[in-house]
Amino acid sequence: MKKRHEFLALRDKGVKNVTKPFILQARKLVDGDVPRYGLTASKKIGNAVRRNRARRRMRALVRHHLAPKARDGYHYGMIARFDMPDAPFDMLETAFHEAIEAVHRKIDRQYSERQD
Repeated sequence: MKKRHEFLALRDKGVKNVTKPFILQARKLVDGDVPRYGLTASKKIGNAVRRNRARRRMRALVRHHLAPKARDGYHYGMIARFDMPDAPFDMLETAFHEAIEAVHRKIDRQYSERQD
């Protein structure tokens, strides 16, 4: 995802899980569509060096950990928080696994309530 309106739709119509180093958002769109993701690090993170480091770390998390757990038809967004560039990577991995499970549970609960 690259466009602002996609991130806004994710924020407004999706679910989120807040961790200390990042915020993970997800939204179910269409069954069977390939999963998509977007990353963002605002100036609140710090200078360009810190923002780029945060984005590199988020890309590594997505590449290694989102691919096996991503669901078809979902869009995912990660927003870096201030602790992202400096946090130990094993802590980021643990937080990511917990966040992705929490987001999927929230979405499953949302859709089961709509069908009842």
